[in-house]
Amino acid sequence: CVKYNENLLENYNQVTVSHKFSNILLREISSYRDVVLACQTEHGSALNSVIALHCLNHVLNCNKIIRKNSKRLSKNQSEIFHDQGFTRPRVLIILPMKSMVLELVNRIVQVHGGSTVMNKTRFYSEFHPTQDQIDLVNARTNLPSDYVSLFGGNSDDYFRLGIGVTQNTIKLYENFYRSEIIIASPLGLRTLLGSEGDPDRDFDFLSSVQIAILSHTNMFMMQNWDHLIDTFSHVNLLPTSTTYTDFSRIYEHCSEQQSKYYRQTLLFSDFMFPELNCLARRFCNNLSGVATITCNLSSPPPKICSQTILSKFSTETH
Repeated sequence: CVKYNENLLENYNQVTVSHKFSNILLREISSYRDVVLACQTEHGSALNSVIALHCLNHVLNCNKIIRKNSKRLSKNQSEIFHDQGFTRPRVLIILPMKSMVLELVNRIVQVHGGSTVMNKTRFYSEFHPTQDQIDLVNARTNLPSDYVSLFGGNSDDYFRLGIGVTQNTIKLYENFYRSEIIIASPLGLRTLLGSEGDPDRDFDFLSSVQIAILSHTNMFMMQNWDHLIDTFSHVNLLPTSTTYTDFSRIYEHCSEQQSKYYRQTLLFSDFMFPELNCLARRFCNNLSGVATITCNLSSPPPKICSQTILSKFSTETH
């Protein structure tokens, strides 16, 4: 298992209540195997903390290795290091709605603990719920709690956000090719990926993704599932342009088109369903295997017995 940065871990412990669930999940994720989780509803806040810690730790560790190797190369250019992919983005997080992006980015900022968050005002203005959305929820007092938690915020499903991460700074709305983390919806990415023959299509920024996360996966069933499949089908493909590639330092598994076997795929859902199983079988290719986590019910489901009444009646026959 990977060792987590002490500063990140300290910030994580300050914003997260220690719980058996988060400890188990963090242990599984830190092994860098694929994980399928089917009990997201009960642990949404803890899950965001785990995602933030794991992604930030991975990005900062990779950046630290690159800086260290660059320093050594400046002294001895005969050394060979394989520490980069085709492009810079290492983490892809796919979410269904802006309200969930707001929660996750807030947790990333808290766990990071840096002194500077760039473009924060723009981010809050675009991802906070509008006044009409707030008034609509407040006007209906009989809404169930799960509806309020899911649709009480900004429910827009068209967005994409690049995040640049350094030791002390988080830059929101960074260009994808200068970002370490990309957060987007399937629709937001689908408009970039385009169709075959489209001269403006772009998917090279997905070529070197090392961690791919789907959160609230069951909600994508209420959107366009094909957009999700299409997005995953473009992850870890060879780029069409090498503008951002340093071939002297590229990972060997990237040049050999084996990146999908080294990618960690994390699928989080409220429950298991056939399409989720199909998604896992098709895209969870990690050499370390896949772990499936489900929650046991605290009590057995109630037995539903319908009352049956039998009665006899006479009738004339002809």
